[in-house]
Amino acid sequence: MVRKQQNPYVIRKVVLASGERFPVPVERATGLPLYKPTLYALTRLRTKNRASETIGQSSLAIIVLMRFLNDHQIDLDERMASGRLFTLSEIETLVRYCRTLVDDLEQLKPKPPSTRASNVSSLERARMRKRGRATTRELKTGSAGTRGLYIANYLQWLVELRATDAIVKPHRGQAEAQRPRVRGRRSVR
Repeated sequence: MVRKQQNPYVIRKVVLASGERFPVPVERATGLPLYKPTLYALTRLRTKNRASETIGQSSLAIIVLMRFLNDHQIDLDERMASGRLFTLSEIETLVRYCRTLVDDLEQLKPKPPSTRASNVSSLERARMRKRGRATTRELKTGSAGTRGLYIANYLQWLVELRATDAIVKPHRGQAEAQRPRVRGRRSVR
């Protein structure tokens, strides 16, 4: 019996004290929220009063992106540091991930190279292999396009965040020098 691998990421709905439901992308193994996707949902989506389901769908799209990055061993931070994100073939593969249901993403994971002695195989063996392969279920075109749009918005936010990173994080000594000093009970100079 072949056991289906679980998605390493999951969306958990957190109910806040106000009764608001907030979907949080979580790493299944640790139960910890994913930092950047959660920060994105809080700063970009929640502040624009997006509905909980919209935030959840955007978080799900980001999980699809993260699965793609993990499956293809792509370090997005390194890519952004070098000034490039994806090659054309990687974009095509990411589009295929966007079209596929989350439960079927494991089937898109690249297979490790074969250690067979010969790469020659009969045509009949290739047909049998194709027949035996599980098919992936796909989303409707509009849903896949929306998922791609959510991923593009998230990537744009990451690039903007990286561009403003030097402004957001001052050096330690600089932060201490810029701290206002309190001289009286209510005065700040």
